Amino acid sequence: MRNKERNMKKISVLLIVLLLLLSLSACDKTEDIGQEDIGTFYNLREAYEEGLLTVENVQSIADYYHGTLKYSRSLNLKIKQKIKETRAYILRRETSSDGTIIYPEAKARDVTILKYFGEYNGSFAVMIKDVYYDYYLDYYYSRPDIVGGIEFDYYDRNSILIWVDEEPNFSAEQYRLGLPLEDEERQAILQLYRNWAENEFGENYSFKEQDTFIYYGQHNGFHVLKFTGWYFSFFAEEIDDLCFYRPGVGDIYVVNESMGKTLKEAYEEGYFTRIQLKEIHNIHMNIDYYGVVKD
Repeated sequence: MRNKERNMKKISVLLIVLLLLLSLSACDKTEDIGQEDIGTFYNLREAYEEGLLTVENVQSIADYYHGTLKYSRSLNLKIKQKIKETRAYILRRETSSDGTIIYPEAKARDVTILKYFGEYNGSFAVMIKDVYYDYYLDYYYSRPDIVGGIEFDYYDRNSILIWVDEEPNFSAEQYRLGLPLEDEERQAILQLYRNWAENEFGENYSFKEQDTFIYYGQHNGFHVLKFTGWYFSFFAEEIDDLCFYRPGVGDIYVVNESMGKTLKEAYEEGYFTRIQLKEIHNIHMNIDYYGVVKD
């Protein structure tokens, strides 16, 4: 009897490995995750147009920048270091016209964060400088910029930058089944899905009896979730050029109080930006087969 149980376990493990290999080949492209401990910089206009900042966010940044309000919180030390590392990484890849790397020795210590204007849904507003560029001018210079109808006046070559962490910061011990939720929150989100699904598909909708799901967080007003299921099948789908693959069944759903959709539908219909899709993809790719977010 014990030998039979051992053999069944071996077969189960082999099937899971085989299905993962199949899912890897199901999409043409895969993306390296976590190769550099860096993020991405956007100028203020790019961040606003990409949907990373709302008009209210831009107004808050303007108030802090122009001194109308004083921002009292300090920047998290880990985020501060990653912002510096990102700038150093960019500098180390700058090349001259003949292809020679200009600043091969650039380090995070060469970068200074001059001002911090707050965090907005994971986007950090800063002004920085480094030892390689001369940002200052010897004469008076006014350079206005209007973003979302809000004016910013710059007086040198420097500008406000928005930095976004490209990698989720999760701990497998702290987070199970995706992002953490209190029971009441989990039940409320589950009810949103059930209300939408029953209205959309009738009484026999998918996962009617299922109450366990992986939670990807709230993005652009939608709760993003995927139900756990039978693992001897695999889920592989390409959205834009990002491949979502993992053993398991079913789509990734997005729901709020007024509607529900699959993630693919929501993205194609313009409810999510490319940046938001990539954030969801990063979470997806860091969740193992049984719904535990990896370190």
